Amino acid sequence: MMAVNQQYRTQDNIVGDVLSVIMEGGRGGVIISRIIVRANLSYASATERCENLESAGLIEYTKKGRKKFYAITEKGIKFLRKFQNY
Repeated sequence: MMAVNQQYRTQDNIVGDVLSVIMEGGRGGVIISRIIVRANLSYASATERCENLESAGLIEYTKKGRKKFYAITEKGIKFLRKFQNY
């Protein structure tokens, strides 16, 4: 049987992916399903990451009806730029 070479992302890379997806959404933000698809995460993982990023002040959300729209903050943009240059 052939060994499968599977790449795993670090926690830092996952955070970078989530922030990148949210930044792509611009001022209007993105809903959790877009983060799930674009960052390749489960619902539970995506919501946990978003809660942590919100607590850190890197993202914020607004509610429109039943949906939460996540948007990156100024602090989040600075963090993402530093992360991408690292």
